[in-house]
Amino acid sequence: MDLEWWFRAQDQAVARNRSEIEDEWRWLNAAVGLLSHVQQFVNNNPDVQSHRLRESEQDTSKHQASNVVVNLVNDAMGGIVNASRLLLFGCHSDAFALIRSAFESCSYAEYFAVNPQKVKAYLELEELISGLREAGFKVPDG
Repeated sequence: MDLEWWFRAQDQAVARNRSEIEDEWRWLNAAVGLLSHVQQFVNNNPDVQSHRLRESEQDTSKHQASNVVVNLVNDAMGGIVNASRLLLFGCHSDAFALIRSAFESCSYAEYFAVNPQKVKAYLELEELISGLREAGFKVPDG
């Protein structure tokens, strides 16, 4: 078996699985449409395809909250698109794990959009957890 064989097998699986996931497909398709509108709004760009804010763009605290929101929404979009692909390949449990992660990203994005003053503490927590891991402490993921 070579790559060509695997790609043909995947194509056949997609053709078989598409009809089995019709309800999930409609829901995910609607979610992608909604998230793309959110991306356009938070990125302030009607033609956005993918925009991850760089570290240098996060210099001022004024824009810190909106940068976190943009990145969380973009993560959610990637998760939904990848979950759709996994569903087509028949990997339902993996797909729904990504969908849950996308939902969580959207929840955090909305929270930080409403409470921008909480972003600084959130980012400090991420740095603290990273430092603990580097020091050898066992820190749960999540």
